Amino acid sequence: MAATAESERLHSIISKIKYRNSVIRLEQMNGAFFVRVGARVPDVNSGKPFTNFGPIHRIPMNVNAITLVNLVYQCIRENELHELAEFFFYDGVRVYDPHTYVSFAEDDLEDVKVLRGQSRVVLGEFHTVTESLIPKGAFNSVDSEGVRKKLRGLIGNCERTVVHLSSRTASSDWVKWEVQTSRTLGKQIIAAYDGETIPAHEPDFLDRGNIPVLSWHKIPAR
Repeated sequence: MAATAESERLHSIISKIKYRNSVIRLEQMNGAFFVRVGARVPDVNSGKPFTNFGPIHRIPMNVNAITLVNLVYQCIRENELHELAEFFFYDGVRVYDPHTYVSFAEDDLEDVKVLRGQSRVVLGEFHTVTESLIPKGAFNSVDSEGVRKKLRGLIGNCERTVVHLSSRTASSDWVKWEVQTSRTLGKQIIAAYDGETIPAHEPDFLDRGNIPVLSWHKIPAR
């Protein structure tokens, strides 16, 4: 009952937000609430309109209306910046890449935030899936298949996957699965490390013959 009451409260707030042709969706998973924003756009092949949703964002517990409205605003802003990066070209080349999925061990989140910010001028925006976005939980938990479904969709919407290498990467079942999923979906995979040397504990699930291993600062723009 409590979850139902909270869902109705959040729906009531979100229903009052309007922005152009945006569609705002409230979702619930693993006892937490999430919001994502989409826009009605024409399919590049058929021309038929469909709703193109952006990344999912976790809603804080007991959020007030002002904070939720601001979160939705940030979602819309993120989508607009994504579209800007998608269609911004110089001399026929896309300058910023909005289609990079970053895979990393949970304990490396803070390091990845710093590295992502330093590399933004080259790579543009990332889909970084973290506990603040999707609570992955244990790899073999009862809810893990639902999490994998959402992650598979995010990876599918990206053009490439960057795997952050650290001493913790090799022991992460989620990173191993994300690499395997990226390979199955035919995505380009790049392994990236911080500093001047590759971490000693390199994951055995990385195929060095097909996956380039580079410093974060040497990842090429697409």
